[in-house]
Amino acid sequence: MFKPDQAARWALLFAGLAIGESRISASGDHSVLIAALRALGATARQDRDGTWVIAGRGIGALTEPDAVIAVGADRWLLAALAGLLGSHPIFAVLTGDAECPDGLPQLLQSIGALVQHPASGGMPLAIAGACDALPIDQSGIDGDLAIAALVAGLNARGVTSLAFAGVELPAEIALGIATLRGFGAEVTDDVDDGQRVIRLRGQPELRGCMIGGLVIAVDGPAAAGKGTLARRLAAEFGLPYLDTGLLYRAVARLVFDAGGDPADADAAAEAARRLRPEDTARGDLRGPPVDGAASQVGAYPAVRAALVDFQRQFAGGQGGVLDGRDIGTVIFPDAPIKFFVTASADARSRRRWLELQARGVAADFDQIAAEMRSRDANDAARAAAPMQAAADAVVLDTTDLDADAAFRMAADMVRRHIAGL
Repeated sequence: MFKPDQAARWALLFAGLAIGESRISASGDHSVLIAALRALGATARQDRDGTWVIAGRGIGALTEPDAVIAVGADRWLLAALAGLLGSHPIFAVLTGDAECPDGLPQLLQSIGALVQHPASGGMPLAIAGACDALPIDQSGIDGDLAIAALVAGLNARGVTSLAFAGVELPAEIALGIATLRGFGAEVTDDVDDGQRVIRLRGQPELRGCMIGGLVIAVDGPAAAGKGTLARRLAAEFGLPYLDTGLLYRAVARLVFDAGGDPADADAAAEAARRLRPEDTARGDLRGPPVDGAASQVGAYPAVRAALVDFQRQFAGGQGGVLDGRDIGTVIFPDAPIKFFVTASADARSRRRWLELQARGVAADFDQIAAEMRSRDANDAARAAAPMQAAADAVVLDTTDLDADAAFRMAADMVRRHIAGL
């Protein structure tokens, strides 16, 4: 599982090794990584919109740092910088609270680097990089060592070959490969004798580029399982998550709080315009009467227009996973990955009934089924952004598909997209 905005960290790292200027949309605090890139000769500044503008020196042209490089407690950064330093003929010392991964010194020594570290295996880690780094050919590699090996392979002569157990790449490596390809590196990805094998040709000339976040759109009717799927995809690929249905539920609740009627389009539009992020965190946004009112206010064009920018700003730069009813058709019609999650009305009604029962909410199954049918009809027939599968969406019918199976199918499709398959 990724830390938040892991894809942006790969992009920032490779931007520091590229020739020319790169513009990277990235949220979160990347100050430790940026300081390391500057210490190795890259220039970096941040625009007002948060975009990082990085100018690297090119593979093989790093400058020797004047002081130790701090990595804090970040094992990802430790592994990536160790691989980078070990494959360049410079001397550097990495320090911090991160635990040195087992086998990392030996991996660096295998490419020709000299490594010193405490007998306890901790930090600091002193690295004298190889003058002519050798490529790595290793099976069964995983975790932090795979990160170090992938980065080290950039300045190795020849082809670095890394074989992973099973036919699926670890998600963080898939993201790293996809990002590398965006910068122009030559990376192949094959399945060989039950293992996933990547091959990276060393010493490429990485070119500057513009990279934003990955947007995954998950649409579908109520209780089909789209929320569960979207949350798991966000966690798996280190992306922010937004349940856009909560926006309409929050608008409906604000209308009720003001003593208004969800049938009043003007009152609903006013509530939508004053919606704040914290309004979506309330504990009273699910169950009657909000369920029906959310669909009602969501049918008003003025409400949907007021919330479009909210949703686009959420994921426009850093990427994200959004679930709703019009994400792939209206909010992010150009999203590279779209799912439409559906199930039979009976299956969805039963899931919602069981959900309410588990929360101790008294509910009548027949009433829930009737409300579900009414909401489906309203969502499909509304003039503003009716619920429908985007033409390029992958349809997942979960009537007879459990949550784990649906997640495996969707995650595999995301990994294949990331790896450029």
